[in-house]
Amino acid sequence: MDDLVLKRIHDVELEILDVVDRFCREHKIHYSLYCGTMLGAVRHDGFIPWDDDIDICMLRSDYNRFIKLWLSTGNKEYILQNKDTDASFTQSFTKIRKNHTTFLQEGEKKGQYHTGIFIDILPLDRIPDGKIAKLMFKWNLMNYLLFTREFIPPKSSTSVSVVSNILLSLIHKDKRSLVRKKYLRRISKFNKKRSLRLVSANSLDGLNHEMPSDLPSQYKQILFEGRKYLCYSDCDGLLSAWYGSYMELPPENQRVWRHRPVVVDFEKNLDEIE
Repeated sequence: MDDLVLKRIHDVELEILDVVDRFCREHKIHYSLYCGTMLGAVRHDGFIPWDDDIDICMLRSDYNRFIKLWLSTGNKEYILQNKDTDASFTQSFTKIRKNHTTFLQEGEKKGQYHTGIFIDILPLDRIPDGKIAKLMFKWNLMNYLLFTREFIPPKSSTSVSVVSNILLSLIHKDKRSLVRKKYLRRISKFNKKRSLRLVSANSLDGLNHEMPSDLPSQYKQILFEGRKYLCYSDCDGLLSAWYGSYMELPPENQRVWRHRPVVVDFEKNLDEIE
């Protein structure tokens, strides 16, 4: 994939972000640019030149309301996708995809779900204090992720693979949605305690990056590709915690596309191409 293709992908992602931004402002839903997108805004005034997606985040309460309101519009041009809308989807967050585009990644198959160009929307949850409580939170998160993916990641340790296989074999596919939602309730039950710190409970690594409890109360407008979007005010604190010396560019061999698409199209869905 060359730079021209990446530039066109960026243009579509900005188009989607503009739609999401207007929707959130209209419905008073707070969000923030997140992770590499926040880093790009601060370090590059826009996309990291080799980044191929956009990430935003919001509190779980805003996230749930966003999903409910978006689905109620019946929007067919920008499609909301998560595990509840597509049972074969394997991520624990939500994507908004542009219809009549394709961004097919390695491992994705035709007919599983819509594979258009997208942005990611990630929920934030509050994590309890105390070693035992955090261990239980991690256990619930591991199960939630397992019953969301419904497969075992190839790099998992032997012990994790064995336990995961047992758990998946015990729960019939038809019952896994109920089990997944049970673990989600256990994860999100701390969200009313605003004094607790925040995490992105969308991967186990997210537990290693706790964020201040008052983070969602402090927003600012930030420039990204010449447009203004919402972002948490403490960009420096967050980016330093996530990336260390974040203004330094990584080695050239790390400046690569993360999603490795195998098919990209700007006018057709995958089934329309084939």
